[in-house]
Amino acid sequence: MKKILLLACLLMLCMVCSAFAATTTYTGMCDPIVIDQPGEHTIILDNVEIYAGNSPAIRIEAPASKLTIILKDDSENILHGGTDEWSEYGDGAIVNSSTALVIRCESAGDGYECGEHCGVLYAKASDTEGGSGSAAIGSRFGEAMSGSITILGGRINADSLSGAGIGSGMRGNMSGTITISGGRIDADSGSGAGIGSGMGGKMSGTITISGGKIDTDTGIGSGKRGEMSGDIIMNGGSFYATTVDNAAIGSGKNGDMSGAITINGGVLHVSGESGAGIGSGTGGNMSGTVTINGGYVNASSSGRSVGVGSGYDGEMSGSFIVKGGTVTVSSSESDSDSESGPAIGASGRGTVTENAVICVDPDAGWIAVKAGLNKDAAAPLANSPFNARTDLKSLLEDTSYVEFRPAVPPVTPVPATPVPATPVPATPVPSPVPEIPATGDSMNLALLAVLAAAGMIGLTVILRKKTEA
Repeated sequence: MKKILLLACLLMLCMVCSAFAATTTYTGMCDPIVIDQPGEHTIILDNVEIYAGNSPAIRIEAPASKLTIILKDDSENILHGGTDEWSEYGDGAIVNSSTALVIRCESAGDGYECGEHCGVLYAKASDTEGGSGSAAIGSRFGEAMSGSITILGGRINADSLSGAGIGSGMRGNMSGTITISGGRIDADSGSGAGIGSGMGGKMSGTITISGGKIDTDTGIGSGKRGEMSGDIIMNGGSFYATTVDNAAIGSGKNGDMSGAITINGGVLHVSGESGAGIGSGTGGNMSGTVTINGGYVNASSSGRSVGVGSGYDGEMSGSFIVKGGTVTVSSSESDSDSESGPAIGASGRGTVTENAVICVDPDAGWIAVKAGLNKDAAAPLANSPFNARTDLKSLLEDTSYVEFRPAVPPVTPVPATPVPATPVPATPVPSPVPEIPATGDSMNLALLAVLAAAGMIGLTVILRKKTEA
């Protein structure tokens, strides 16, 4: 009797375990997939096509569950959301609001780069008369994305109209985590962020990118009318973004950027037209922090905004600090357009407050600033070439190109044997303030003199004066 009971218990345990760790392969035309049991689940997509009617193509319903989607090599998978049965808005391709979702290719792993044989995923939120309110991958209209989305590999195209490409739906906050460490990803939205929150939703969570190649036309951060108050961390990979009203990295149009953007590595080419390359979107204020510790960063503005700072008609009161890496910041500022923006700060219609901090560590790799700085920008931090000295500020305002490089470390002299003697203190003679010429190469020498007087030893600065119109 005891043996029978033991066998029955083992059988029940096996059934429970299989329910909590199921693996299923799908191929061809399929009905929508629903994960309604808790535990870990794995599905393999092998040339799958799902066109949902009134639901998402894949929906994770069970709490405390984790779904791993594996894209089979050389497969092309299409997931198209239907119409949300509770609203007039279109549904997403993969709906995940508060659970864990992992997307990967078959060969994803440390150091692996997706090639032409990696599986492809087309994830599209449905378009209806009300618009696609859901994220292509993430939460539905009005729902927060408080769970986690992890992308390890695969060639992924995520597209929505009002929700984020990857993140939260329209009017839904992105308070969870999005982690990308591999793959080739193209994420876009009409009014939301490519990666982050949908239109009208706050991005208060964390987005971490450490690998892969990412392209977007609507940026990383918050969507239109959404605040970016969370964290965006770039550790590696490559990121390319050209946006119009949203910041390429930061907040969307009419949304404030009060969070933190930290770049530790990777290759970034970002450009905004009315929104900043890095900072806030059009009409948004930038009170957060942008810190660059490493990597290759090229941030620019192609219109009325700035490379780093606030978008068109926005206020900058935050911080831009460079501690390392190779950084180029540029703007299309011209003397003929009074509303165009400088490289760093705020546009012609915006303002830079006295709380704003623009600081470059003299030990940083190098930074090039094209089109000058906003005239009100000041950096009170110690050991920064940008400081509150009016003479140095006036030079920076009048330049179209500023490049900061660490000087070659000086040779440490061999200390001489000390001679016990009491030196007679010399009477200090005040150093004269160097006159700053208006033009010519002597401008550089004058600036170096100012930097030397300010204690900026070991830093080389190159200036080029603006070309007169």
